[in-house]
Amino acid sequence: MKNRLLLSMMVGLAIASTAASAQKKPLDHSVYDSWESSQINKLSRDGGILAYSVTRQAGDAVLHVRNMDTGAELVIPRGERFSITEDAAYATCFIKAPYDSTRKAKIDKKKKEDMPKDTAAYIRLSTLEIVKMPEVTSMRMGTASAPFIIAATDVPKKSGVHDLLVIDPATGKADTIRNVAGYEVSRNGLKLAMTTRLDKKDSLSFNSIILKDLASGRTDTLSRDKKSYKGIRFNHESDKMLFIATDQEAKYTGTPSYSIFLTEEKVLSKATRKKEAVKTVETREIISEDCADVPEGWAISERAGVCFSNTDKRLLLTLYPVIPAKDTTVIDFEAPKLDIWRWDSPAIPPVLKKSGYDPKLTAIINMDSPSKLLVLSSNPQERISFVGGADNDTAMACDASEYVFGSQWDYTEYCNVAVIDLRDGSRKEIAKSLPSPQISDRGKYITWFDRKEGNWYCHDIASGATVNLTAGLGVSFVNKEIDTPNEISPYTGRTWFGDDEFMLIGDHYDLWKIRPDGKNPVLLTAGKGLADKIQYRFTDFENKDNSHIYQNLHRRPTKGKIYLTAFDDVNKTNGLATMKLETPGQPDVCLDTFSFQNHVRGAGSERIVYRKGNFTCPTDIYVSEGGIETRLTSINPQKEGYVWGNARLVSWTAYDGTPLKGILYTPDNLDPSKKYPMIVHYYGGCSPTSRRFGN
Repeated sequence: MKNRLLLSMMVGLAIASTAASAQKKPLDHSVYDSWESSQINKLSRDGGILAYSVTRQAGDAVLHVRNMDTGAELVIPRGERFSITEDAAYATCFIKAPYDSTRKAKIDKKKKEDMPKDTAAYIRLSTLEIVKMPEVTSMRMGTASAPFIIAATDVPKKSGVHDLLVIDPATGKADTIRNVAGYEVSRNGLKLAMTTRLDKKDSLSFNSIILKDLASGRTDTLSRDKKSYKGIRFNHESDKMLFIATDQEAKYTGTPSYSIFLTEEKVLSKATRKKEAVKTVETREIISEDCADVPEGWAISERAGVCFSNTDKRLLLTLYPVIPAKDTTVIDFEAPKLDIWRWDSPAIPPVLKKSGYDPKLTAIINMDSPSKLLVLSSNPQERISFVGGADNDTAMACDASEYVFGSQWDYTEYCNVAVIDLRDGSRKEIAKSLPSPQISDRGKYITWFDRKEGNWYCHDIASGATVNLTAGLGVSFVNKEIDTPNEISPYTGRTWFGDDEFMLIGDHYDLWKIRPDGKNPVLLTAGKGLADKIQYRFTDFENKDNSHIYQNLHRRPTKGKIYLTAFDDVNKTNGLATMKLETPGQPDVCLDTFSFQNHVRGAGSERIVYRKGNFTCPTDIYVSEGGIETRLTSINPQKEGYVWGNARLVSWTAYDGTPLKGILYTPDNLDPSKKYPMIVHYYGGCSPTSRRFGN
């Protein structure tokens, strides 16, 4: 690729040309396994607790849990699978079995039950005290808070059955609930839903689903004696729960169809100063397994994934095709094995198999008419995009059925676009053959980049007007650094702010603030990017992760400080920049000869955690706050004992007169008087990553 050139010089590192390099050892395969890398696992919402790991190419990782305010740190050898509550009071993790022990057991071909076991643990983050729990195979806690931690242990000789430990992490006291098949915990950590399973050897066992209020101790059996219970899902407020159940069995009916059940907490009498509120729970079937709204040949299966929208306005689910029951009259070894190529298949079978094609339909249930199922997808190739946590009454439908066959060789994904009114399922066609359209955050507009003419467009759903946003701006938004044999692409995507008031779009170097009607566009970075040859890109690294809502929403204000990544196209330095969204001008930028990666920031905090390194400096974890940068890790100190290398920027002119730049990598012990073999590596777009460690 003509726009970027990376040069790598590979030489014999055993040659010693200086006294310094003569004392260093050459790298060889025997040391690779000990090389370390850093990883940011999780930053608490307030930015006060950071979990990060140092891992080796082969061997045991080390998990660090750090109080960012005091600097106190808990080091957990072999720690992994770290999870933290939103209030940053408790965390859980697993301590992996030692690498050497596991490796030896694999070599010895030990059975699964004889393999070294991981250890579960929970952490009181106020004191960084860790409590370890051997034999625990899984754990759950509320994502908002953890008044209780639920730990599961396997029951011997009962596959898929667990005993649950209900642990009060403040005191360490625990109660045991026996013979549980599956379980989930509500967001507030106060409700535990469990399924039990019929055991033919135990006359007292049965299939059921149970809800336990961990605060009051009240236990309610919501349903029993169905063939299967699946899909437990709590809402954000922890006062509603979904599950699915069926009376069908796959060996008789093929894919079982499930009914959908809704459980709601009802307040019978409100709390007073003298007594607590009196509550009860009500469970009802809202969609039956033989629902007439489900298309023929499709089913609400165990994969349906029924869930609440962010504020419980509606339910969302996926329908899958019914797979017929196995024909037991055909003997397995006599059954023909065929690879059938159908004329109406969306792609040839090898492509479908490679892509993992999985036909599905998207459906919803509006809670103001909970017995009605609305199937939104017109065919399995139509993708439905919800906004506003699926509480917005508008969704976008992208139907790729006309273009899926050509997508086997055409890089650009085209589709026909419609908007759907989620209140009744009605739709309005917007346009045909649009490339990668997106609906705005509030569901008012649809935008796309025309890959033939190179302009951004915006369609107003309410008025039906379509506007070319960028034709009159006098700059190109086509990424000219990509010279692959495909249609043109933009430099950036688009990011919406406020109530769909404007979006940020980038050209080669600068950022534009553009309204959906295209009027009064603002060059936010005031052309400073082009003038200084610095590429500015908006970045939104605030930490948001809530598994109990359908979508994590980004409420981006129309005023205030924003963060940008910055890349100097001349000297290939990287960094961050800040500026006021309402004040066009020169961003406040800081550049360095390092690569910056994986930025994360707590909500409302100025504390930023990131990874930083370059060719000669291993990529460590840093924290920046108040203009002060602190390094948290110092990985690979052994590097100083080995012959390494240097990287420097070089410039030259191509045969056709094009000025080019690249990175020349040379070893520490280079002898300028000698000639060495050289490897030349061409690849477009590598410049922003060229300063990463070990490139």
